[in-house]
Amino acid sequence: MGLLPEPEAEAWFIAGFRPTDDDEHARLRACQQRLGFDPTQKPHQLTSAPGRPKEAKRVAKEILGDDQERWERVLEAPFDQLRRIGEETGIVAFLDDIQQQVVPRLG
Repeated sequence: MGLLPEPEAEAWFIAGFRPTDDDEHARLRACQQRLGFDPTQKPHQLTSAPGRPKEAKRVAKEILGDDQERWERVLEAPFDQLRRIGEETGIVAFLDDIQQQVVPRLG
């Protein structure tokens, strides 16, 4: 892997998402009902196919909205959570690459 995010990189945000208020809980519940599964627990079931009900970009926007700060806070999710939930999305290989190739260069 070469330090490039997968086409379903939005699934990484979904893997790190945990609702913080009633509105976010409601949006996640509505999304779960529409999809028939919890995307925050099974983000690997999402796709990069545009216009599909399971499109990762669509689901991420549905549960995270347009708030850029909220998207950024999701990236603060514990690595163990991202590794456990996002393993099949390609995030584990990406994080491993960062840890092996970038972190040592930072000193």
